[in-house]
Amino acid sequence: GVVRRRLAAALGAPTALATFPARLPLFSLDRLYCPAPLRILRSWTDRTAAVASDHLPVIADVGFAAEGGERPPPPAS
Repeated sequence: GVVRRRLAAALGAPTALATFPARLPLFSLDRLYCPAPLRILRSWTDRTAAVASDHLPVIADVGFAAEGGERPPPPAS
């Protein structure tokens, strides 16, 4: 929706991992955004968390983007 588009415009593309429902994830409801000069280097979920919640957690390694002010695309996961 509108909020997701505004966040993406301000912070760059979010993660889009399937996180819901936790036992058989089909939908990417949970996202992480990262403002420049940082970027998401790698993101994943932890399926063992399905015993504690109906959503899987999104976990990420975050680092600094390359110099020059541009935000490089995140690596494929």
